[in-house]
Amino acid sequence: PGLSATRADSAAGRPVGRAEACALAVKRSEALAARADGLDEADARIAELRAAVLPRVGLYATQRWQDAAAGDAVSSRFNQSSQRTVWIGARQPLFAGFREFLALRAGRELRAARAADDARAESLLTRDVATAYVELLGSQGGLTIRRDLRRLTAERVRELDERRRLGRSRAGEVLAARAQLAQLDAQLARLAGEELAAQERLAFVTGLDAPLRPEAVPPPALPPLEALLADARERTDVKARRRDVAAAELALSAARRERWPALAADGNWYLEREGIQQGVRWDAVLSAQLPLFSGGAVSARVRASEASRRAAVQEAARAERIAVLETRTARRELESALATVEALTEAVRLAEENSRAQAEDYRLGQVTNLEVLGSLNALMESRLQLDDARLAAGLAGVRLRVAAGRPPEP
Repeated sequence: PGLSATRADSAAGRPVGRAEACALAVKRSEALAARADGLDEADARIAELRAAVLPRVGLYATQRWQDAAAGDAVSSRFNQSSQRTVWIGARQPLFAGFREFLALRAGRELRAARAADDARAESLLTRDVATAYVELLGSQGGLTIRRDLRRLTAERVRELDERRRLGRSRAGEVLAARAQLAQLDAQLARLAGEELAAQERLAFVTGLDAPLRPEAVPPPALPPLEALLADARERTDVKARRRDVAAAELALSAARRERWPALAADGNWYLEREGIQQGVRWDAVLSAQLPLFSGGAVSARVRASEASRRAAVQEAARAERIAVLETRTARRELESALATVEALTEAVRLAEENSRAQAEDYRLGQVTNLEVLGSLNALMESRLQLDDARLAAGLAGVRLRVAAGRPPEP
């Protein structure tokens, strides 16, 4: 006898594939939704920066009271005790070292960095979903293998009972088989609880309430290292840190240009005016400003911008090094998992042959029942290890693609 090589369904449930589970988790995730709101905030910030280069128009009004001047009629017209003025004013910045445009470009770079970080967060979410998916798949696979072994052990107990009645087996052999059957029942009860917990975790991330039956994970291939490293250096989070560097450089340029002169044009159209200028309906002013001394505030902002740029450069270098390290590590894990699968496949084949041989030798009276039970246990352990190794290889393949910044497999 041998364990069935085909995985049976451990429980009835809704079939779900890994790609579907990831898609549902992305749609369900509150964290990704909050990040999308953050992008809306960044877009609003860009719109605010864009408004800095546009004219400002407003409706203004003043009511002024003052002491009446003593003197002739001309003085009285200049110094009326009550004066009201209503006007429409417009101001258009003409030149400020192009600081507004630099700030706008920096805002766009930061927005792009945030979008890249959001893409990385989605990729990491798919990795977490794959972990929950494989945990459920492993729990159901463990249940299937142990149920198969329990069936074989129960058949063994019935056979030994019959042999004992015929006087061909000892009572100790029957008790040993029944003890193994009781141990398997305990393991099945524990694994059933673990399977329910894994169901809850996968249901939580996908938003599906029905019991789930994940589909088998195909064996991954081992991609070449150089191609993986090239992809890792262009990972979304690495690109995001490079965007941060670009934004910091633009902010530094804007800070340095605070020492440049500034030009602006102002225009006013008066709707109501009192006093000596009652007949003047409009005026326009062209103003220029050259900062000479600001108490060191500009220099301090330049130093702060330079420090921010240096920090951004270091973060970009660190992000790239981490991406390369994670990719190398994930590839080694996949390589090791695939080698383990290959070795355990041979171990299962030999364990199956040994189990059949032990059962046949027992019928011929050449081995004891304990040796037969031991061969069944060895076969079960080999099957469990192979099942775990295959799932670990599938998960390692997902982790490798995420580490290299590649899209999930279809």
